[in-house]
Amino acid sequence: MDVYVRRLQLVGHSTLTVSLPREWSERVGAGQGDLVSMEILADGSLVIRSAMWKRPREIVRTIRGGACAEDELVRRLVVALYLMGADVIDVQDEGHGRALKEAKSALSLVNGLDIAEEGPGRIVLRSIVDPGGAHFWELSKRLYDLTRSMLEIVGTSIVSGNVAQLARVREMENEADRIYRLMVRQLFIASYRPDVQRRIGIEDPRYLVGHRMTVKFLEDVGDLSARAAEDAAAALGSGIALGDRDLGLIGRFSREVLTCYDSAFRSWVSKDSSRANVIMSGCRQLAHNLRREALDIGSRYIGQHGKPAIVFAFSLKSYLDNLAQISDVIGNLAEAAMNHSVLEPPRSGCVQRIASNQIPAI
Repeated sequence: MDVYVRRLQLVGHSTLTVSLPREWSERVGAGQGDLVSMEILADGSLVIRSAMWKRPREIVRTIRGGACAEDELVRRLVVALYLMGADVIDVQDEGHGRALKEAKSALSLVNGLDIAEEGPGRIVLRSIVDPGGAHFWELSKRLYDLTRSMLEIVGTSIVSGNVAQLARVREMENEADRIYRLMVRQLFIASYRPDVQRRIGIEDPRYLVGHRMTVKFLEDVGDLSARAAEDAAAALGSGIALGDRDLGLIGRFSREVLTCYDSAFRSWVSKDSSRANVIMSGCRQLAHNLRREALDIGSRYIGQHGKPAIVFAFSLKSYLDNLAQISDVIGNLAEAAMNHSVLEPPRSGCVQRIASNQIPAI
């Protein structure tokens, strides 16, 4: 990033002017008589932009399949380039077509990436989604709703014994992953395109890093819920029934984790530091209780019905361990909410913004 220092000049009685760097005017194509826009940010910075917006140059990357010997490397590279804002991905395969197959398999993992050209030994993928076309907060709510539903389905299924519901969780996880990857791409592009940042509803670029972490926490809840669904399906498929005490215990734990998730997400959206503080402490204790119970619950079934009891006990322990990990992630989400609350403008009554020249002497 280039930094320039200029001295303000007084024109007339009250107008201050400053000269603009020649490098900037040449880069954006601005000249005498052109219009510029000026925006005052929350931190007092003044941003000057050329009023004539120009479409950024396309980001084009090439993957040479012959140099990618490892399995799944091409597929993962396609996803990585998508996340990092590539507009066009040219995959070339001088071998037996493995790279092209992997590139095509990546299309189901992301939203808005499609085949633009295809020929012998080559496939060109192009992003067809406007990075500023979806509001960040709407996507966040969609990702939260989806992962919350996954968590709720798992909790109710293991208590009710409804195995059929658990099949939905895997489909929901795939959709949650696609939304997550779209949001990562969106945030990365917003980091170097102020127009995208404004269109997706992020008022200050300092929020970008925190938001990137937060959407990962939301996605982690989905991934861990999918693992918990597998544990629940294994436990229910063992043919062994939970005792009444354990049914009530697991139901209560599942509801507590869901309640914590709701509260943590709301604290992030509303910049509620007090709520976030309560959740950070509560999640730590909840995770501790879940891990302690995970060690105990298996011992109550392990010797009852031979091998099925071993599967049942292990699955219950793994289920509670996954709930404990979800509690840890929710605590991280609450911590992100705490950080979000103190950025400008601070929402916490405990934090006050004062000018540096008003700081009292110690």
